[in-house]
Amino acid sequence: VWEAVRHPRRPPQELAALAVEHLGPAAAQWAERLRHTYPDAPVDRMARLAAYEARRYGWMPVAATVGGRLAPIVHLVGTAWVRALLVLRVAAAYGHDPVDPARVDDLIELLGLSDGAVRWSGGIGAAVLGLRRGRRRDLSMLPLRVALAAGEHVDGVDLLAHRAIRHYSGRPAGRVTAAS
Repeated sequence: VWEAVRHPRRPPQELAALAVEHLGPAAAQWAERLRHTYPDAPVDRMARLAAYEARRYGWMPVAATVGGRLAPIVHLVGTAWVRALLVLRVAAAYGHDPVDPARVDDLIELLGLSDGAVRWSGGIGAAVLGLRRGRRRDLSMLPLRVALAAGEHVDGVDLLAHRAIRHYSGRPAGRVTAAS
């Protein structure tokens, strides 16, 4: 993750490969653990659980709205981590190996990185974080900023989960393997 922060202008292909390399094994282990614990669990429910957990983990980047000079970086990296892990967990739920290099292209497509711009890095998020230079943050607006960031996060995760489920549910898959 810090490698991505140190080199923000890296091509999306490299950033997605970094995510697959570091988050793919955790996604595979997550799916294996669920399959072991609940052997009859439908894959659709596993995918919905991945979305639920991504919404819950999303409070980490939302917490970045409370301030500091590193808030935009923490928000961006945290959101990228949560969303990449969501896609890889949905892939694993549907039987696709989350450490397979093919997941790199999937991440680029589903996260909207193909044009070099991240769908979820601007818009309300930038306004919520108060990223305009030279302006002091108005702390009286902090509850509103947090609420807007939380709403944006939940909406973004839900849309991404829907796209990922559609993407993986209709594709044949091999057995998921946990990388060591």
